[in-house]
Amino acid sequence: MPCTLCENIPEIGESNGSIIFSCMVTELITKIRKILTSSDIEYNIDNSYTISAKIKNFKKFITFICESNDFSESERKVINVLFIENIEDFNPTHLVNLKSLEKYKFLIKSIYLAKLIKNENLTIHFQPIVSTTDKKIIGYEALSRGFDDEGNLIEPLQMIEWARQGDMISLLDKNFRENSLKAAASENIENLIFINFIPTAIYDPAHCLRTTVQWAKDLNINPKNIVFEVVESDYVEDIPHLKNILSFYKKQGYMVALDDVGSGTASLQMIMEIKPDIIKIDSSIIRNIHEENSKQSIFNSIVKLAKDSDIKVLAEGVETQEELDYCFNSVDMIQGFYYGRPSSEIKKSI
Repeated sequence: MPCTLCENIPEIGESNGSIIFSCMVTELITKIRKILTSSDIEYNIDNSYTISAKIKNFKKFITFICESNDFSESERKVINVLFIENIEDFNPTHLVNLKSLEKYKFLIKSIYLAKLIKNENLTIHFQPIVSTTDKKIIGYEALSRGFDDEGNLIEPLQMIEWARQGDMISLLDKNFRENSLKAAASENIENLIFINFIPTAIYDPAHCLRTTVQWAKDLNINPKNIVFEVVESDYVEDIPHLKNILSFYKKQGYMVALDDVGSGTASLQMIMEIKPDIIKIDSSIIRNIHEENSKQSIFNSIVKLAKDSDIKVLAEGVETQEELDYCFNSVDMIQGFYYGRPSSEIKKSI
């Protein structure tokens, strides 16, 4: 049975019908009346806080309203909108579809994201990961990118934000994971493949991850070469749930990594709680580490904890020779622009 969370693609209908605006701020109601008048749309003043009007093509109209410069962000948050095709059929149950203009603005962006997914306008870039043992590439992080109709790249953080606002995070995360596996197989990568996943997108590992596991099997990727990497760990409040997800991955033969270590106060505690195979020291700690004693102290504490716990350490975001020199002898792996930027073309050697 398809999962409603993993398959959730939001839509805004293009039907004709009645739109109702409500707001306790009368000045904003006056502003809405001016917009309707300038658009030659007749309206009814139901009371001093409510206006109703008949419109054609709700999607076109709500997009116009949300993208106009007539309202600030704070104003859009307090203006509520309800659309029904036949106002004569209105009843209190319709109020469950009440949304603020701000929510509709987010939903419009989410629909744009849904279009990228539907049209397969997502691609994978790979960034090399280098072993400090022999200075050879031992793996790649698979990084998702979107691209618009003009071919401009859309960064993953932007897509994640759209997905979060439109309740599409499970759908986007599923596509990230599966596209990473497909791209790795297409490139015949036999090294480690680091694949990001968002733990808050997974409510039941056995159910939510079954297609990911199946793709890995169908593509004949050795489970030992797959490293599932926890991103956005600061959002994780349910540590037992995260441990359940990671336990599921490990039972399938995969490795797990914890990203952004050192960037939040809970990171060291989380290392002890979930015991990952690999930790990635955040780039904010690595940046100019050779010059800052406070960063060196954090770095050394993380490395010691990892070594004592038999956990591999990766320094992320290494860009300069000085940063590399400081980290090289303390960690197991290096990732960063120094050895290569994320690219659709696989870098085979350094």
